Parts: sequence; C-alpha cells; structure tokens
Amino acid sequence: MKRPGANIHCCWILSSLLLPLLALAGRHAAASPQQKSAEEELLVLPGEVGRPGGRLVMSLRGEPKNLNPLIAADTRTREVIAVMQADLVHINRATQLTEPALAKSWKISPDGLAYTLVLRQGIKFSDGQPLDADDVLFTFRVYLDESVHAPQRDLLIVGGKPIVVRKVDARTVVFQLAKSYGVGERLFDGLAILPRHLLEKPYQEGKLGQIGSLATAADQWAGLGPFRLKEYVSGQRLVLERNPYYWKSDAKGNRLPYVDELVFLFVPNADAQVLKFQSGETDMISQLGAENFSVLSRQQRGYTMLDAGPGLEYNFLFFNLSDAGEKASPEMQRKQKWFREVKFRQAVSAAVDREAIVRLVYQGAARPFGTGGAGQPAMGE
Repeated sequence: MKRPGANIHCCWILSSLLLPLLALAGRHAAASPQQKSAEEELLVLPGEVGRPGGRLVMSLRGEPKNLNPLIAADTRTREVIAVMQADLVHINRATQLTEPALAKSWKISPDGLAYTLVLRQGIKFSDGQPLDADDVLFTFRVYLDESVHAPQRDLLIVGGKPIVVRKVDARTVVFQLAKSYGVGERLFDGLAILPRHLLEKPYQEGKLGQIGSLATAADQWAGLGPFRLKEYVSGQRLVLERNPYYWKSDAKGNRLPYVDELVFLFVPNADAQVLKFQSGETDMISQLGAENFSVLSRQQRGYTMLDAGPGLEYNFLFFNLSDAGEKASPEMQRKQKWFREVKFRQAVSAAVDREAIVRLVYQGAARPFGTGGAGQPAMGE
C-alpha cells in the first residue's frame, strides 16, 4: 500500500523484512545523502534514483526484546535487527540467488571445501570504525562458541564439524568445510558481522549475552545495516536513524538509504495497527491478516493497495513417527501405528479442503499447495 506522492527508496525493506503485503507512505524533507569517498568500494544498486529525506513510521506488534543478533529469537526483534546489521553474502529473496554484500566476491576451491571471501574496501560500522577480516574472524568465533549458545551455531556445522575460519590478509578470509556443501555460500546469509571493537571485551568477560538491550546508549552499539540506534522510549517507540557510513549507493553515487529516520511504534494488536495506518500515524503496515487486508482494500483513502503476491509463510501438519518405546501407553502406541501408515497420512491430506481454507479463512489472498493434478490431494509422504 502506498500513499500518493511517496517516493521512498525501500529496497532494504523488501530484502530484509520480507513483507508480502506492504503499505508505504513518504514524508519528505530536504537532505543530501553523503557521497562515497575514493577508497570505498560501495555496492551500487541499479534502478530509479530516489529523493532523499523524510521518515518512515511503521508499527510493531509489541516491543523487541533486544538488539543483540546472538540472542534474538522472536520475530519483532529480528525485524529491527535486520535493518541494523548486514551479512557477508546475501540471498535475493525475489530470485533466490546469492549476491555480493559485505563480501564483494568469493571463490570456491576445486574440491568444494574452501570458500575464499574478499571484503569490500573502506567499509565502516555505523560508528565510523573500519570493518576488516579480524571482525569476521571474531564474529564466527563467537557464533561457534558453545558457551554463547548462539542459535546460528548449528548452521555452521557441516559434515559433523564446525567450519574453520582463517585470515589471509586484512580483507580476505577463508572458510574451510569438512565436507563439500553444494550451497555453501548460503551459509553466509543472515549472519550479522559483529563489531569486534565493541564486543570483544564483553565476550572475554562472559557477558556477551547481557548487552544489546534497547536502553543501550547509541554510541555503544554499532552495525553494518542501513540504520543505527537513535532513541528508545519504553512502551512507545524505537527510533533508528540512517547510517551515514552505509555501504550501498544509488546509480549516481548517492549513499543509501534516502530515509533519515525509521520509527517503530509499539502497537498491541492488528486492529490497532490498521487504525493507525488509516489515520496516517504510520506509513507502513505488515503481516496483514486476510480480514484487515479486505478492510483496507474496501476503504482506500489516500493510499493504493498493492498485492506483492504470496509470501514464504506456510502452515503445516506434523505426524510424529518417532518410536515412543515400550513405556508408551497402549493408546499412544496405537496412534503411532496409524501415523506410520502411508494410506492414513494420505487420507488426512485428502480430508483437508485447501480451496475452502483459501476462500473462507484467507478470503482469496492465498494459494493452496500440496495438491496433485486436477485438485486431487498429493499422494505419498
């Protein structure tokens, strides 16, 4: 959804938040994005050149828990962190292809076991401190440290062994895998590169999980994303400001993002989010349910509805096929015997009226999957 007159460059929202339904509006103010310096290797994004300035206000269904990517677990926290951090290699969610990010290039050894990544020259964290290979080594040392309990650690175990990271020079890092992995470069998407200059001491003191609260002073937290921390008001809002050192630019060399501020308002429920959008208090609304999408479609005032198509979310049903053992009750054993029968699982699949769910629950704003030809339920596992 977009209000008339809006011309905000929102590529970072599409790639980071993955919102299937978007509502955008612009409030513009005069501003000039910084030009890149000669020693910086910025990532130049093609396409129309936008206008700088303004702020983008959106609502979150509650407050994020923290700003620390090492312990982030809930969706709200990850949405905020996504625009404050960056990864080495990025998966384009539209094409599902890998693209350069903090690493400008990479190559794979003939045996498929070693990935050599080269960082962009002159990249800086949002506090102005330079990024180099030592930050990458520190980041993966932290992710792989079992005592940190980072949820990303399991992703870095390949062939039963943790990946090994070594520095070649200030901008070159080699990742060694124990076993060839066909999509190895995808390991580097979604892993925020951490600022060693701020986090190494807390890490050595065993306090890494205790930092990164929303109340953290703005000059004590840094990332590589398009925005950085500016203000937090408990129970009300979180304000981020544009990162003046961000490593992307438009086709004319203007440093992105164009937006000066990104404001997250904490809104308790979906209906309240819709009301704030309709009243103009917010410029963007995400994760709309089918009912509220229909409401906004019928009552378009000052904005235009855009359906970006199906998202990546889905609902599914699990059958527990694990062996409950002899200690399980007769009733449990009887049910698990059902679950192991392929024809029983096929019968359950046949009983699910996917078309009716799309029509009644999602009001047409969904697509059924898991069906065979002519609308017949898919057979098999």
